[in-house]
Amino acid sequence: QDDAHQQPRLRRVQPSGGPVEGNTVVNISYRPGLRLIRMAAPTCSFGAVHVPATVHASSSGPDTTVRCISPSWRGARDGTAPFDVPLNVAENGQDFSRRPLRFFYYSLDATVSAQLHPVGGPVEGGTLVSVVGHHLTPRGAPLLCAFASQLAVATELDAQNARCLSPPYLGALPLAATAPVPLRLSVNGDAEALSATSQAFSYFEPRHVAVSSFYPSAGPLQGGTMVTIVGPPYHSLGGFFCRFGASLPIVARQVADNQLKCPTPRLSSSALEAAVAVKLVHDVDVRITINNDSYGEPCSTRNFSYYSL
Repeated sequence: QDDAHQQPRLRRVQPSGGPVEGNTVVNISYRPGLRLIRMAAPTCSFGAVHVPATVHASSSGPDTTVRCISPSWRGARDGTAPFDVPLNVAENGQDFSRRPLRFFYYSLDATVSAQLHPVGGPVEGGTLVSVVGHHLTPRGAPLLCAFASQLAVATELDAQNARCLSPPYLGALPLAATAPVPLRLSVNGDAEALSATSQAFSYFEPRHVAVSSFYPSAGPLQGGTMVTIVGPPYHSLGGFFCRFGASLPIVARQVADNQLKCPTPRLSSSALEAAVAVKLVHDVDVRITINNDSYGEPCSTRNFSYYSL
C-alpha cells in the first residue's frame, strides 16, 4: 500500500507522439505520490530508455507536470515505424508509476502531403487549403500546416484529409508574379517536427487576376458567346475559370500570356424570364480565377450585356 502511495499517478501526455529522431519536448501531467520524498533526479522512461526530466508544480491544481525530451529510436525495431512504447515518470528517479502512458513514435517520411487544393492563393492569406496525404492523425497536439516558416493550425478531417487557412505572405513577390513556398505538416504540434516531403503553395497578387478589358461586350441570353478576356500576364495555379455575374465557373482557355477565352453561360432561369418579359438588356460583371478558388476584381470599365434575340 505504501508503494502505491509513493508512485505518481500519470494523467496525460502532450504531445502523445513524436518522430523516431527524438528531440520532442514532452509534457506529462501527474499527481505526485502522497509520501514521495523529492530527490534531485526526476526521470522519464521511454520503454527501457531513461532520460532526465524537470518538474513544474501547478499553481492551479493538485497535478504536477514533468517535462522531458524524447530519445531517438531511429534504427529500433529494425527501423520500422510507427510503434508505441510505455512512457513512465519517477519524480525521485526510482519510484515509477505502475500504470504508464504510451508514447507513439512515427517516421517523418510517413507523414505525407500528397495533394493540395487550391495550389495557390492571394498574398493576403485566408485561402482554405485542402490537404490530401497519409498519416495525418494528430498526436495529442494540434495538427499544423507550415507555409515555409509560418504556421497555421489545421483541422483534421480523417487520417488522409486536413484543411488549413493560408497565412499572409510576408515577402516581396518576384517578377514571375507568383511565389511558391513549401507546405509541410506536423502531427504533434512541434514546429521542428515537420514532414519530410512538401507540396508547393504559390502566392499571387490580386492584381494578377484582374480583368482589364474583354470583347465582345454583349451576347444573347442563351449564352455561347466566345469572350476574349485581356489583363496582366496570367499564371495558372490549378486552372483558369471565368464567371459572368453569379454564374457557375466556366473553364477558360489561355490563348496568350495576357488573354483568356471562355464562352458565356446561359443566363439563369429567373434572370432570363425577367429580361425576356420586359425586353431589357441584363448586365453582369466578368471575373476570372487562376486557382479555381479566389476571383479577382471585375473589369472596371464595362459589364457584359445579355440581350434577347
